Amino acid sequence: MRHLLSTLALSILCGSAAGNYANALDDLPTIGDPINRVLTSREEYQLGQALLTRLRHELPIVEDIELNYYLNNLGARLLSHAGASAFPFHFLILDSPVINAFAAPGGIIVVHTGLINLARNEDELAGVLAHEIAHVTQRHLARFYQKSSKMDLGATLGIIAAIIASANSAAAGQAALYAGLAANASAKLAFTRANEREADRIGRMTLEKSGFDPNAMGRFFERLRDASMVNEETALEFLQTHPLPSARIADQLTFDRKHPEPEESGSKDSLDFALFRARAQGLSQALPQQSDRGNRKDWVIFARATQLLNNTRPEDALKALRSLSKAWRNSFGVRLLVARAELKNHNTQAALRALENLVQTWPDNPAAIEALANAYLDAGKPKKAYDLLTLKSALTHRWLPLLKLKAAAASRAGKQAVSHATMASYYLRMGLPSAAMAQVEIAERLPATSEVNRAKLELLKKRIKKAAENK
Repeated sequence: MRHLLSTLALSILCGSAAGNYANALDDLPTIGDPINRVLTSREEYQLGQALLTRLRHELPIVEDIELNYYLNNLGARLLSHAGASAFPFHFLILDSPVINAFAAPGGIIVVHTGLINLARNEDELAGVLAHEIAHVTQRHLARFYQKSSKMDLGATLGIIAAIIASANSAAAGQAALYAGLAANASAKLAFTRANEREADRIGRMTLEKSGFDPNAMGRFFERLRDASMVNEETALEFLQTHPLPSARIADQLTFDRKHPEPEESGSKDSLDFALFRARAQGLSQALPQQSDRGNRKDWVIFARATQLLNNTRPEDALKALRSLSKAWRNSFGVRLLVARAELKNHNTQAALRALENLVQTWPDNPAAIEALANAYLDAGKPKKAYDLLTLKSALTHRWLPLLKLKAAAASRAGKQAVSHATMASYYLRMGLPSAAMAQVEIAERLPATSEVNRAKLELLKKRIKKAAENK
């Protein structure tokens, strides 16, 4: 297992606060690939799940369901054209001004809010994701480990420290990285640069097949290099972990000449992307403090309104939202924010009507489901919240915030055994089997627990015990 832990850290180094593993659509690993003797797909997936737990507990991962829904949909669109993968992907957002993104074992892709803020359009963000996806699907993390099998545990711990440190400071992350790696990093530099070029190439192919502008990746990376000259603290991290030597720039220029920018690619001016970026800025307090009159652009107004509501100023948020253009006011994101503001402003009935309409129009959007369930709870209607989340069980079990919300709704609706069982499932998904087992034991002690529910609890206990054994 110690070797596996080393692999975990190595994969993070190579692309961690980076994402240095590339994928070739025409050269996916096969069952007979010798790399499987170093790290099997199953082992890589297990490492990814272990890392996922650690990321969620040790780094400021953004849990906002609206932001994650957009990012995962964008990732899914790219994955549908990225070739086969041995495991499902998870796309996460890290609340950090550091401009970075990284890929980790088992299909984990993490994007910093600092990078989201820098992206000008959906094509550019898609370019970063395509690059990171390429690193994972080609299994460069396992290949890097194969090249680095002599790395000791001390270096491994140093790399893990770098991941944690880089959440809030690129400089601190680099200091920890070099302290842990020392000469090992330079020994593998040529290898990682080769991975980067391949990830660029395959990423561009994925972008083109997915309907995005394949040239956007190169433009974004070059602008990132320019940004690092202005603000080294926030922009250097990505370039340190994703080297941008002259060879990569030459590759991009050659590609640009052969593939002129399409007239209509991806969603260059996508309203969904603009809403996503503005909400991310508002929630992370990244927007400069300024009056709405100072900048009438819709995205600035929306980001400011998000910030106002987050700071418990619903009336001011509603006032700002009324000044948006008609196209923005009719969008899902704005209508949802208006309903949330109405609820915070104690206009409960107006909020309920608006949210019920949103759920009817967008029945599979988890952000609408979450908002309506919360509104029912605020209105003193826990059974309606519980019934809604039970009806949308597929969404509830996919999105952890909904699962936790269902536990709260069940408790307030008087369904204590169900509440504890649901929290057990939540903790199990969070990678906390001990906390999950504690919830099951509480449910078992409740006298009102039915025989049917007790049978379900037994099955849940078996799953928890198995998870604990694999931990």
